[in-house]
Amino acid sequence: MAVLVVYEYDLVQVHAWPTLSGWLKQGRRSGFALEQVLVYDNSPVPRVQIAAATNGCTYIHDGRNGGTKAAYELAAAMAGAAEIDWLMLLDQDTSLPSTMLDAAAASLANSPDSPGALVPWVLHGEKVVSPARITLFGTVRPLVREREVSRLTRMSAVASGSLIYVPALRAIQPLPNLLWLDYVDHWIFWRMGRLGWKIVVIDAVIQHSLSVETPAALSRSRIHGILESEAVFIAQLGIMARVIYPVRLLTRIVRYALVSPRTAGYLAKWLLDRKVRSTC
Repeated sequence: MAVLVVYEYDLVQVHAWPTLSGWLKQGRRSGFALEQVLVYDNSPVPRVQIAAATNGCTYIHDGRNGGTKAAYELAAAMAGAAEIDWLMLLDQDTSLPSTMLDAAAASLANSPDSPGALVPWVLHGEKVVSPARITLFGTVRPLVREREVSRLTRMSAVASGSLIYVPALRAIQPLPNLLWLDYVDHWIFWRMGRLGWKIVVIDAVIQHSLSVETPAALSRSRIHGILESEAVFIAQLGIMARVIYPVRLLTRIVRYALVSPRTAGYLAKWLLDRKVRSTC
């Protein structure tokens, strides 16, 4: 089952839709086969309800914008009820290769353990953004494709393009109420790791437009939302990550000031407001 989360996009704009609709038409096959698609529309008014006319597709409109959290929780429940074991997480900006399912099936067959997730290599342009590892300082460091990754711990990934074993996802629920969009993916993989679920990197490369790679284009509310979610995630990590976090924020302000003073100002305002709240 695939869960496709969209916001203010028409279906023809969704990069993965042609591939998903093609997979739905293939029907039963060996290895992985796409049986259902849940299109979860967080737009203020319905935008992609045409998806409901596609066989095997369920359309849900959430005008309150429950983010990826609400979409994933509903998808996990639907997949469990339909006895579907794997859930592919997607958003509107991810492009899928047609060989993705075959690559995932091959990696699963070759895995000595029962993994909790199968994650592809995700590129923003030419830059690897996922999979990644969470350092002791709480930073997210993308892996290098040419290096061995199977023995790494504290592995993470961006959600879009990942295949999650439904029993593993349901085992870590409920997702934190304070996380609804940003860092939901890193929390999922962090929590899976804490419970002993393995993450397997598959031999597939997908393109994904990552908003945080272009911070100058983000609004103040979007930046503040990212920072709030990051702070919630950092609070789950070790003492080193929590202690160094303010230093990382100050360094980020300086770095942003060189390329986008407006963005640096948004970050500084959030940090100041947070400091005020903590002393009240």
